[in-house]
Amino acid sequence: MTIHVGKRVSAEGWRAFESDPYLSVTRRRVYARCAPCLESLLAQLTAGAETIELGHAWDCWKITVVVPGEDDCWRFLELFEEYYPQEYVYGKFGTGSRERATRAVVFHVDTLARRDALLPKVKDCARRITDAAVQISRGCANPYERLFGPWPQWQAKMQLVCRKEAPAVVRYLRRVLYERG
Repeated sequence: MTIHVGKRVSAEGWRAFESDPYLSVTRRRVYARCAPCLESLLAQLTAGAETIELGHAWDCWKITVVVPGEDDCWRFLELFEEYYPQEYVYGKFGTGSRERATRAVVFHVDTLARRDALLPKVKDCARRITDAAVQISRGCANPYERLFGPWPQWQAKMQLVCRKEAPAVVRYLRRVLYERG
């Protein structure tokens, strides 16, 4: 299966990839999972909730390969396609902060079982690239880790660990969800 890359680069510096040339799963996920997840978090924070239901963030996994630069992202995807052509994958590559020296390839995964099946294949390809580190995470680090700390301590319902971050997260969510450009 060929890995196809989206034409657009997000304002943060991400570019989508997927096995489907139309990025169908990626587009569907944005509207069915990602936006509703962030909207739910925003609604709970603006309502002053003490306990936050993580919703989709609880079942959202990311396998991230950290590489030195963008050329390495392309090379990693080429290697993955070569060694695991039967795998249907989707995710993004690039950076969430253009000031970072490194770049990342992020595989989006919706179940723990899929994460565990894909992880060894990602690690195998990462070993073939110099300086490629593999990490797993849950949900979106920004904003969830800002509010709840590292993901291994999360529960499906969480008390805010970093309450002082809530106003900044609300501003961030409003910008990401509702501002264009």
